[in-house]
Amino acid sequence: MLAAEEHLYIDQSADELCLNVVGGPLDLSQFTLLSSGSIAGASLQLRAGIIGASHVFALRHPSLPELHEVLACRKLEPTPVPVQQLYSGRVDEVPGQLECAPADGFVYRFRPQVADFAAGSRALADLESRVRSAARKPGEIGLAYAFPAPREASVTLCPKTVVWVGVDADEREIRVETAHCYPNEQTIVFSATWIEIETGCRR
Repeated sequence: MLAAEEHLYIDQSADELCLNVVGGPLDLSQFTLLSSGSIAGASLQLRAGIIGASHVFALRHPSLPELHEVLACRKLEPTPVPVQQLYSGRVDEVPGQLECAPADGFVYRFRPQVADFAAGSRALADLESRVRSAARKPGEIGLAYAFPAPREASVTLCPKTVVWVGVDADEREIRVETAHCYPNEQTIVFSATWIEIETGCRR
């Protein structure tokens, strides 16, 4: 999370990280986007953003309801129109893998993994490498934001959020992979999302 004016990292616990999966419109102005990227395909539009030590991902497709994934240590503001709350709860309560179907032929899967810094450092480095190369590849978004920690803080794990998004050439499969680093706990929370869109899907 960020201090409102200083963009200074504030220690939080990985246990506070919550997943919200929303089918329908979501006002993204409620978030402070520190880094963002988008993909405009033939039929779908994707947008991803880093919001403090958190992320938001949005998908739009003409044949499907909007889909939003928000991983954050905060609650969502009420929406002006009814939306479908596909999931809302703490990440550590997700039973291995979460799966839901926002519409016919539209499948969403989410899998979290919590690791200490020693065990997760290689996976984090691999993800950061893909993020750095994403700008050179069509159909990918790569985002990373490292937070300025207080001078008195003594941590070996940099407080940062890393987000990678990829879509295949047929626009039928979307992958989202993220890492959220909690230096106060020497913990990294990884997430992997798969979205599949079948031909002829409908609301």
